[in-house]
Amino acid sequence: MSNRVIHVKIHAADPVDGAAVNAFVCTVQAESYDSVHDRVFHAGGSVALPKQTIPGMAWQGHHEDSEGNGFGVHPPDPGAR
Repeated sequence: MSNRVIHVKIHAADPVDGAAVNAFVCTVQAESYDSVHDRVFHAGGSVALPKQTIPGMAWQGHHEDSEGNGFGVHPPDPGAR
C-alpha cells in the first residue's frame, strides 16, 4: 500500500447559510452538551442547530468551528425530555 494523498475537487458552490445539510455530519459523543457548547463558543465557533432532545435517549445539537466546519454533539441521557 502506498501512503499517497489523493485530493478530490468538489464541483459545487459553497453552501448557503440556512440551507439544509447535504453531506455527512460528523457527530461526537460528549459527557455534557453545555460544556462542549461553551468551549466551541469561546474558540470562535457558533451554533448551527440549537440543543434539542431526543426524548429518553440524548441531547443533540450542531455547531460550526471557527473555519465553518460543521459537527454534531450528542451526549447520551436517558432522562432527556
